[in-house]
Amino acid sequence: MNTRLEEMLQPSWLGYLAEPFAGWRGWVVPLGLSLLLVLISQTNFVLFHTLAELFAIMVAVILSVVAWHTYSFSRNHYLMYLGVGYFWVAILDLLHTLSFPGVSVIPAADAGMTIEFWIVTRVFEALLLLSGPLFFTRSIQPVPLMLLFGLIAWLLASWVFSGVIPDAYVEGEGLTRFKVLSEYVVILLLMASAGLLTWYRNHMDRDIYLLMIGAILLTVAAELTFTLYHSVYSAPLLIGHILKLLSFWLIYYAVIRTTLTAPYRVLARGSSTYDAIPDPTLLVDADGIIRQVNRAAAARAGREPEAVVGRHCHDLFHSAQYSQGECVICQHVHSSQPLASYEQYLSETGEWREYSLAPFGLVDGLKGMVHVSTDITARKRAEEQLIRQANYDQLTHLPNRALAMDRLQVGLSRAARNHTQVAAMFVDLDNFKNINDSLGHRVGDELLVVAAGRFQATLEAGETLARWGGDEFLVLLPELQGLERAEAVAEQILQAMSRPVQIEQRELIVSASIGIAVYPDDGQDPDVLLSDADTAMYRAKAAGRNTYRFFTPEMNRDAALRLELESELRHAVEKGELYMVYQPQIELRSRQVVGCEALMRWNNRRFGEVPPDRFIPLAEESGLINPIGEWMLNRVLSDMSALNRTLGRHLAVSINISSRQLREPSFLERFRHYLEEYALAPGDLLIEITESLLVEDDEATMGCLDALVRMGMRLSMDDFGTGYSSLSYLKRFPFSEIKIDRDFVRDITTDPGDAALCLAIIAMAKGLGIQVVGEGVETAAQADFLSEHEADIGQGYLFSRPLRLEDLCGYLGVGVRSEE
Repeated sequence: MNTRLEEMLQPSWLGYLAEPFAGWRGWVVPLGLSLLLVLISQTNFVLFHTLAELFAIMVAVILSVVAWHTYSFSRNHYLMYLGVGYFWVAILDLLHTLSFPGVSVIPAADAGMTIEFWIVTRVFEALLLLSGPLFFTRSIQPVPLMLLFGLIAWLLASWVFSGVIPDAYVEGEGLTRFKVLSEYVVILLLMASAGLLTWYRNHMDRDIYLLMIGAILLTVAAELTFTLYHSVYSAPLLIGHILKLLSFWLIYYAVIRTTLTAPYRVLARGSSTYDAIPDPTLLVDADGIIRQVNRAAAARAGREPEAVVGRHCHDLFHSAQYSQGECVICQHVHSSQPLASYEQYLSETGEWREYSLAPFGLVDGLKGMVHVSTDITARKRAEEQLIRQANYDQLTHLPNRALAMDRLQVGLSRAARNHTQVAAMFVDLDNFKNINDSLGHRVGDELLVVAAGRFQATLEAGETLARWGGDEFLVLLPELQGLERAEAVAEQILQAMSRPVQIEQRELIVSASIGIAVYPDDGQDPDVLLSDADTAMYRAKAAGRNTYRFFTPEMNRDAALRLELESELRHAVEKGELYMVYQPQIELRSRQVVGCEALMRWNNRRFGEVPPDRFIPLAEESGLINPIGEWMLNRVLSDMSALNRTLGRHLAVSINISSRQLREPSFLERFRHYLEEYALAPGDLLIEITESLLVEDDEATMGCLDALVRMGMRLSMDDFGTGYSSLSYLKRFPFSEIKIDRDFVRDITTDPGDAALCLAIIAMAKGLGIQVVGEGVETAAQADFLSEHEADIGQGYLFSRPLRLEDLCGYLGVGVRSEE
């Protein structure tokens, strides 16, 4: 690029034209020509006139050629407009020259025709200068403009040759009134053009503006002189032509300065400096035309530097989705206003770019802007990722809690204005923790993703599904006019989760529990509304799961009571409010006590006796079952040790162990420690487990059960027939007994169905060599039925209520008796 510049600036006619017109050197040629012409006029006025006009014509043609050939990179519409116009001014001035008396080129030419050509040419030139400033803000098409001006010049010449124009000069009398008035009209047009040019002066360099104003004023002065002469050979005519020549020279200077001198100086001054900048960097003028480009910018445009210079910066470097008028960058360029760190997305390339503009003096006062663009795509993507991480769940890609709260607040504000409703729905996957713990977090994560997809499919545009945390999701339904939409979504979610989920060749059946609260009826504050939805969701779980519940005020009272119970339960052990009772188990044939089941009770100072079916699930859900279970295990083994010493024999005891305890890594070690501490034989203990615990198929739970069996303990399946009927586990584990649930025993003598079911369980157990225990025996008829059909043990109020340890000792001391 530098080599090319040096070649272009080597001495030649173009290099000469491109020489800076600084100081006195810029006036050597026009003043020298003027002096030469004055000397010639003293000997031959016709030659003077011919040379003066030819010099002016040559200047006009040269500035036209330069403007035409540099327009591709200068993109200066104003100077191009003048260049095209002055070409035809030169043609008309040539006709004026050839028609001058004494030249004898055009037949029948006289002084009148010469002056008429002068008048039409000056009017054309004045109109050209007057209309020129309009093209600071308008683009042009050079070829059609050249043809248009050519047509106008042809019409003007035709009028002169045809004699249509009134006489301008009378031999012996001088100038006509028409001629004088025509000159004054031209002067008025020129003054108007100077005013209009001043109005648009911010669109051009100050020096160019002064050159053009100077050219117009010189032309005005020339026109004034042309109103004073009486002969075509008089002194005013000489002065007017000299002034015209100087006027043309100033316009020529303006074109050369804009199209050659300034751009090449800019290139020569900074080409190597800007090539060192890694970001695409341009120097643009006030019109947005690129004056210099570094290698990075040329590479980005996909062109050679020479093909970039002269183009508008918007065409190659800004987003195509905006026009120049809409583009913020172009607006700052055209107003010469700095711009810092403006970001724009280029949809056509998928890039983000940051633009900066800074004022820059090109050369000799020519104003421009340094235009730098930086690729910030990686940074924007990182920012978007951070924003996404802050607002979206990384696993399901759903809105997270923070974004959900924001959308809820927006929804409530809109609902308040529009008098509509908003439904907040908590959706919780049932038994998810068991699946996550037993099958691993990877399966749990995949289940959450599948569930999220199914939930999302039930929603419409404008509705939100968010992951609230763990296996809990939040659904927001804004702009409701009733509860029908909330009910429909809840039903669709339950239906969606009714289909099995296939994960890693496993088929999982997972249901959901849904709680719904509605603004404004259930709460007008986001926290209150969500609390109500959460309360309703827990009520759905308490109702059997796989269902939904709308919030009611009664639920708040229940929830408050539940929280109070949980708070009390946390301190139940340390306050000594928990105690153990033991329900004797009777061998049905001999009616002898062969064991007992350990049962926990809670007598709270505030709430009194709290039923086990209330506080045991509460302990499970709150995680309190572990410390409470630890206390129970220690207490039962301690009591059994004391009882055995009193009886002088070992009495079997059944203990309910939570799956949470079985999954504790240190559970087995602590169990062994208690057995040794209280000198109990493992065979005296029966570990009661439920079918649901077995179906969880948790690896840690199954491993713990295997270890307990190896230690010599016996297993008892509690409430057989009420759960999942996983018969395969009867084969996998050496169960010593199964317990028929009290719901089947209750109507065993009156309901053929219950009787048949009990008989089937007994027959199956006998076939496997497993002992059968009937729970909830309250009548002799029930006991007799079980005994007759070979059930082994009975347990229930017929024989004894659950007893404290001291009462159990008394019960055993007097022997077995019936309470019927």
